[in-house]
Amino acid sequence: MGGRGSHSSSYSTVRKTPTFESLDVKSTKEFDTLPDDTKTTVLASIDRMYSELPKLRGEIAYVDFYERPKRKIKASNAGELAHVKPYGDKSNVTLLEGFKDTKRLNARVSSDKSGVNGQDVKSVLYHEIGHAAVNRIRRNTGNPSIETSIVNKASSHGKASDISRYATRNNNETIGEAVSDYMTHGSKANPMSISIWKQLKSYLS
Repeated sequence: MGGRGSHSSSYSTVRKTPTFESLDVKSTKEFDTLPDDTKTTVLASIDRMYSELPKLRGEIAYVDFYERPKRKIKASNAGELAHVKPYGDKSNVTLLEGFKDTKRLNARVSSDKSGVNGQDVKSVLYHEIGHAAVNRIRRNTGNPSIETSIVNKASSHGKASDISRYATRNNNETIGEAVSDYMTHGSKANPMSISIWKQLKSYLS
């Protein structure tokens, strides 16, 4: 379950199939229109992240789906696949139109040269849940710029562009891409990604 790396995880042991109830996550009626395999992938991704970062559990309040009208998709965010926004003292995950066809989305993500190599739909979800992790750490520490502190500390192990091109957008995206990289590749992830992941673990284990 740890991707191509030798990264060991408690998640590799036999686990019950996660449900929205067991994860204390609600879904919207729009999300419920997505294919069953998409729902299963979303639940498995949240479950694995909660297993890896126990103090993250309960952070995600809702999982939503929004199909943007073509006229509302700006060139600047046409490639956006999902996003996370604060919701009170929790976070909401919104999946966008690409998630209607996970096979096509998998092909699109795996061929995207701006992101981490070897990605699939789960890696997109790990990236977004990485943002939720930052939301929780920000609240727990009272540090509104905790992402800057995390990235700065990891900078001795490399630079954002070593992770992916998308990671260079800002510190939040550096962390999102680092989480995606680590959860996909384990111990074979980029050293900066591993450093960022270890910091997240120190806050949320």
